[in-house]
Amino acid sequence: MRLPRFVLALSLVGAALGQPLAGEAIVTGIRCVPRLFVAGQEVLLEARLEISGPEPGPFSLSPGSGLPVAELDSDPEVKAVSLSRDGSGWVLSLRFVPWSQGPGTIPQFSRGGIVFPELPFETMSTIASGVRDLAPLKPQREPPGMSLFLYGFAALALILVLGSVGFALWVIPAARALLARLREREAIRSLERTLDWLEANATGGDAAAFHALLAQSLRRYLARRLFPEAAALTPSELSRLPITQFPGEGFRGELAALLGETDLVRFAPWPEPGLAEPARLIKVAQRARLLGRDAERFVEEAARVHA
Repeated sequence: MRLPRFVLALSLVGAALGQPLAGEAIVTGIRCVPRLFVAGQEVLLEARLEISGPEPGPFSLSPGSGLPVAELDSDPEVKAVSLSRDGSGWVLSLRFVPWSQGPGTIPQFSRGGIVFPELPFETMSTIASGVRDLAPLKPQREPPGMSLFLYGFAALALILVLGSVGFALWVIPAARALLARLREREAIRSLERTLDWLEANATGGDAAAFHALLAQSLRRYLARRLFPEAAALTPSELSRLPITQFPGEGFRGELAALLGETDLVRFAPWPEPGLAEPARLIKVAQRARLLGRDAERFVEEAARVHA
């Protein structure tokens, strides 16, 4: 252990004053505050003394005021030294910081002609000998209501997540059903718009083109609402499909007959006279309109039954 600078300084001060080292201090008791301390902790050591020889004078020294500033590697690091007298006798007080664990001493020094003896102390390790348990953890410092806020925020987040999942599980099927209904309604509307246009333009023009557009629109509607293969079936094939796929026997027969007439006009080399008359064309379009509406009612009733 290096000799602290304050020991040399105090000894030099005593020599400079020309006072012989004739007095001696005997330690009668030592008290440390706190009683147990660790390295790096500031400690107050109070030593009760009996002093023989000339009567000393009280003194008080601190860094910059009679006590030099401690070196970086001083161990222990003495911060203040004072000598005072109370009703019980002389008291030497030293305020210091130990930097090593285990036994240590404040070295002997002299002041005012009095030799002050070594002062022993012991620095505990962070976990003291014989102590097996660490110091209990201190509670976390939190603003008032922080726990309630955190748990409330977590509960709100959980509710939002569950609500979003539930909403998505409800919205996605509902949106799909809505889109399906819109497509279904658009199917009959598309057929109606085509038939409206055909009736408005039934001026006795190209009967083959008229019937081709009518058959195409009717087949497209049936493929979207009744059976997907309707667009590829011939009238005779349609007439052989199970009656359960149609609103009734009359519907199946009328549909096959109407599509057969359109094929006749489109593909027959010699059209039957009168097929291109406006009244005849309008009547054909009206027949297709009735078939479309019957099919729509049939599909909607089936959907209600299965709902």
